[in-house]
Amino acid sequence: MHSFFVIPNLDKPRTLKYTPEACQILADCGAEVWMPAYLREKVHLPGVRFVESAVGYDWCDCILCVGGDGTLVHQAKHAIHHDKPIIGINTGRLGFLACIDCHRLDLLKQLVADDYAIQERMALDAVITQGGSERCYTAINDVVVTGGTVSRLLDLDIWCGEEQVINYRADGVIVSTPTGSTAYALSAGGPVIDPAIDTLEMTPICPHSLFSRPILFSPESTLAIRQGARNQNDVYVTIDGEHSVKIGGGDQILIRQADKKVKFVLLDRSGFFKVIKAKFIERGD
Repeated sequence: MHSFFVIPNLDKPRTLKYTPEACQILADCGAEVWMPAYLREKVHLPGVRFVESAVGYDWCDCILCVGGDGTLVHQAKHAIHHDKPIIGINTGRLGFLACIDCHRLDLLKQLVADDYAIQERMALDAVITQGGSERCYTAINDVVVTGGTVSRLLDLDIWCGEEQVINYRADGVIVSTPTGSTAYALSAGGPVIDPAIDTLEMTPICPHSLFSRPILFSPESTLAIRQGARNQNDVYVTIDGEHSVKIGGGDQILIRQADKKVKFVLLDRSGFFKVIKAKFIERGD
């Protein structure tokens, strides 16, 4: 890799401290370092070229995020669209996806030396049909159907293809990727899924039942979520915690595997479950 489009999240207090050091390490290795033009007045770094985002995504060899996991999830959608690998420097809290600790920036030298691995992970397409029109969103972690800010019991019908799977009386439902299995779905009682496995995970949120459990579907499945006949509450669809759409009684959410996968750059080949242990068990999160 010889060119990097660096995306810093300036809302993270430590980002401004570590971004210059990261850029300098890459420049010292002979790499080109670009940043979005809208940061020109906020970040002053010698040797950094400021370009329009479309240019940066198209021309770079790798997208480098400086921030937390939310920053990486957001930028991963651009990475999919432009077919670019992505990696993150963690200046947030957990840093499960942003795998470079801000105190180990020397690892960036491996990128220029081509000493890394690429792990492809599935994403989701969520198609919301309302009044004959469709809106399509890409989800890296999950698609969540809830009652919005107020916790209310919803009546939801879940279909897989032409077959009705289940009717949930619950606070909502989460459909997640294996990557998202360690996010909201984990808190709702879902399993941890190895990201090397392609599957759609469906996890109910506080189901009004003694027997409701998460369900795993094949990657070829298309799930449809509709309001049940008894639902009288507002229903919202949220994609990766970023976009929220209110849906009505005749609306539908179709969720399926996206055509393209996210290319995560790995520098540490110690394995997924070692990371799980380090982030969730040893840290006590």
